[in-house]
Amino acid sequence: MAVFGAAAGLLAVLAKSPAGEHISIFLGTFFLLTARGLVRKFGAAAVADFISGITAFAVSGGPLLLVLFPVKGLVIDTFLLLIRREVDHSKATSALSGLIPYPFNAVFMYFGFMFLGRVISPDLFLILSGLYGISGALGGLGAYYILKKIRKVG
Repeated sequence: MAVFGAAAGLLAVLAKSPAGEHISIFLGTFFLLTARGLVRKFGAAAVADFISGITAFAVSGGPLLLVLFPVKGLVIDTFLLLIRREVDHSKATSALSGLIPYPFNAVFMYFGFMFLGRVISPDLFLILSGLYGISGALGGLGAYYILKKIRKVG
């Protein structure tokens, strides 16, 4: 789980372009949901994302990352607890598990930027939230297929 979290954290920091950002969201969500699917315990996504946040913080130095990353993991863990399913239950569950945390993160970031005195256009906020959600959903689908292959083999 620590390896998956660290890989996701490094990917988040290395993404400097908008295309790289979406690739890092896709792969970060993929690693996060794969770790959650392998462990199958409440809190696994939050722990993996906390490790991811520590890695991203150590490489880039942004203290907001220590807060943002575990929130995303907690949202995933809570969602899966509420629907009483695991990541590899269905394609829809995996896609929703990948999609749901990004609007929460976007709102958190929006108010964080407002607190720092920076203004983000609401239109840009909605567009980025939707694009991040789509990237996360695709990462969730990737995790679904990998988890199914792992379950089939072993």
